[in-house]
Amino acid sequence: PFANLNNDPEQDFFADGITTDLTTDLAQIPGAFVIGRGTAFTYKNKQVDLKTLGKELGIRWAVQGAVQRAGGQVRMNVSLSDLSTGQDVWSDRFDGDRTSLAALQEQVTARLARSLNVQLIQAESRRSQIDRSKNPDAVDFSMRGWAKLYEPRIRSTNAQAKDLFESALRLDPDNIDAMLGKASCIANDVINGWSTSVVEDKKMAIRLVDQVLAKRPATANAHIVKGNILNYGNPQEALLEYDAALEIDPNSPVAYGNKGIVLITAGRAREAFSPVQIALRLSPRDPAASS
Repeated sequence: PFANLNNDPEQDFFADGITTDLTTDLAQIPGAFVIGRGTAFTYKNKQVDLKTLGKELGIRWAVQGAVQRAGGQVRMNVSLSDLSTGQDVWSDRFDGDRTSLAALQEQVTARLARSLNVQLIQAESRRSQIDRSKNPDAVDFSMRGWAKLYEPRIRSTNAQAKDLFESALRLDPDNIDAMLGKASCIANDVINGWSTSVVEDKKMAIRLVDQVLAKRPATANAHIVKGNILNYGNPQEALLEYDAALEIDPNSPVAYGNKGIVLITAGRAREAFSPVQIALRLSPRDPAASS
């Protein structure tokens, strides 16, 4: 996880949001195996020996960075480390304003891809700058919403996240990340029995997800959210959504885990072993416990 150099806990959401976005972008590099956000965040604010990290996670490279925000200006320091030696093989600094955050992230991803000697997938398969919000305040609300959504899942936290996504959408009705976040919150309401109108909430969540997929087809998380909703009444259709998510991001433990759950729901428990085992391999674990 990128460090927050502002020394302001209120700005953690900003560094965490950039970490999550870059994880998503890097996971779409052809042939890449990228550790998911959940596992990566178990190392947040911890001193880590790079060689040990490589052994614990079975990876060759680590992307490290720090984010500093001063008013409308953003600075990102990023490095790529070879975990077999513990040495940096590339580092750079990226400066810009909040309105060009998407462009900065694209630059970082492209430079990392070149340093890893791989080709990025085609532009239409990545989240493009065009699809990202140009309203920096809407981006802030959306990032805060996702940070809240990643907290322990309780009804009040989910409601707070939903409010933040709705604030983002009031400023920018086309904000794709906020649409997906709101759909995720609605799905959580349905799944956890917090919804007061399951039928209407399911329709709204699917409508939001379909809007996201129409604008940004290669969004694995959108297929996962749609699968979560469809599992309630349409497990076979839900399986198609999880498979679509894994076509886009074969590193997603959530897609594998939920696919296993739906296979059980659909009466195909024997087939669930494989995706569940993969999910467990990719899922967060306590480094201290594994050592």
